[in-house]
Amino acid sequence: MLEQSLRLLGLAGFLLTALVVTAGLVVSVFAAFSGRPRLLIVTSVVVTSWLACYAMALVLGPVLTARQALARGEELHFCGLDCHLHVSIVRVTRDHDLVVTIRFRSDAKAAPEFPSHLSMRIVDADGKEYAPVTVRSWPPLPAGASYERDVRFALPPNAGADRLIATWGDWQDYLVPGPENALVQQRRALRLDLSGRPA
Repeated sequence: MLEQSLRLLGLAGFLLTALVVTAGLVVSVFAAFSGRPRLLIVTSVVVTSWLACYAMALVLGPVLTARQALARGEELHFCGLDCHLHVSIVRVTRDHDLVVTIRFRSDAKAAPEFPSHLSMRIVDADGKEYAPVTVRSWPPLPAGASYERDVRFALPPNAGADRLIATWGDWQDYLVPGPENALVQQRRALRLDLSGRPA
């Protein structure tokens, strides 16, 4: 319940900040052209103060979020206004590349989910990250459905795969404070192993 409230507050803060900046620009232009320096100063102070508080919320999110590594079969949850997109690892195999079979699951009632908006990478034991060579072209996930996709990573032969990180991958996801911020989501991961056994 608390996490869902933080998600809604983060989204509301993002939308409200856009409104505050837009209104501030309009009022500043009006004040400048109408010769009202006091109104211009007050508007600048209000907008700057709001943006400073917003920036602090963005910075504190990743700092205050503890790192979390989930075991095989556990799910990462992704939300918009709801939390219906779930991601888990089915199996991990290695031939020339590392291949991670990922299950995308929706427990929504009506609206589809969009896994292609997710960004994924492998992190090794030294903290080095590897992007997938698989293109993000997963189809929309219908409500209540699930499907599996292989995601291929080109790791050097001596690199050990430690965990998989999945985050929202669009630019605006770095600007929304709270649990849905991409930097906050980087603090949680799915542990990998090379057993190849299904979850």
